[in-house]
Amino acid sequence: MTPRVLACFEAQFPAMQRRWAELLRLEPPSTPLASPDIMVRLLPVTLRELMDFLACLPADFAPPAAGGPRLPACDCGRSPYRAYFVAAEQAITEGFIYAQAALPREERNAAEVGKVVFAIRHLAHEEIEAFCGACVFRQHAVNCWQNTRAPSDATCNIGEDTNSDRPVPPFGLAGRHALSA
Repeated sequence: MTPRVLACFEAQFPAMQRRWAELLRLEPPSTPLASPDIMVRLLPVTLRELMDFLACLPADFAPPAAGGPRLPACDCGRSPYRAYFVAAEQAITEGFIYAQAALPREERNAAEVGKVVFAIRHLAHEEIEAFCGACVFRQHAVNCWQNTRAPSDATCNIGEDTNSDRPVPPFGLAGRHALSA
């Protein structure tokens, strides 16, 4: 993405944050951790991470069809990040479309919407799976990544016993702002 596109996108952040907060308040929170009053505090940090991610994408990057993988499931329903990133995808995609509408026609690129969706889902995978990695219900939830990995998937044995069968989540465990902000 060009610096001009990113600047127009960043100019939409206040409107995106308002829309995101509205969307978070539409449904009752799944747990006290998912309270919109708590989750809205993460919006600026997530938007900054999204901008950093988008700025680092190569110009010729082509996201997978339909924005890449869907958000991870949370069978136990306790992850506050699931609803957070569902709302994020809608609010941020809308904001990016408004940002592109503000550009001259020759600078608009509909394919860049796919890059934005890919970036949101990438961040979502990191946060949701980091939370699920600490969840005490993960061994009982059918759709948790720990229980849905195919036997042929890679295992994580760096710095551990080489006999470890712990699966590697698709996007890694970052959890950068989950508890550090």
